Amino acid sequence: MNTPQVSIGDVLTRTIQLYGKHLGLLIGMGAVLFVPSGLIQALGNQAGIFGSLLGSVVAAVATAVFTGAVVRVVQAEDAGHDPGSVGEIFSSVGDRIWPLIWVGIIAGLATAVGLVLLVVPGLILMTIWAVYQPVIVVEGVSLDSLSRSRELVKGNGWNVFGLIVVVFLISLAISIIAGAIGVGLGGLVGIVILSIILSILLLPIAGLIHAVLYFTLAGHDAPQATQPPPPAAPPAVPAV
Repeated sequence: MNTPQVSIGDVLTRTIQLYGKHLGLLIGMGAVLFVPSGLIQALGNQAGIFGSLLGSVVAAVATAVFTGAVVRVVQAEDAGHDPGSVGEIFSSVGDRIWPLIWVGIIAGLATAVGLVLLVVPGLILMTIWAVYQPVIVVEGVSLDSLSRSRELVKGNGWNVFGLIVVVFLISLAISIIAGAIGVGLGGLVGIVILSIILSILLLPIAGLIHAVLYFTLAGHDAPQATQPPPPAAPPAVPAV
């Protein structure tokens, strides 16, 4: 089977199209998750080590749920289905949250070690594991998602790395803009409010990039989203 070739421009164009089409849904999902998690994280950072740890855990769970939800939106769109409501989408990724978290911890630690030691190994891991999260959600695997991601990325390393740079710049922009504007609006409170708003607006783009990349790489191998069966028709009333 020929390896699909990834075009950075095509992935970004598709991402922008999906962002515009499902803007209300994406913002709704982000608001439900990032408003409470952002407030808890901000309060936790002011409450010592335990509070910071609690805030980090809440943020990790919120990010995992959001990541899975965005993948479901793209999966439904590619299958020609309506993604459903915010609640329905969250419900569809309920059993994938913990794999997203613990595999994410493993991938994050390995990448961090690679970056600290020699930089290049960390960048390589970031590239070959670029789509492990969509793999977990769509294909229903856990740790095997890392090897599956490597298999999918093979032959597209440089283009995938370019998309990772785009995602990194989006995340960096959130921090810089929130810091700069937040200080002018009132110090810590302003930073927290801006961070939440920018997370709701910009993190969907990063999630969409990874999801679109996965479906581009997986091609016809990616499982399609299924629609729930229609309600049963009411029994016919016998003629009198």
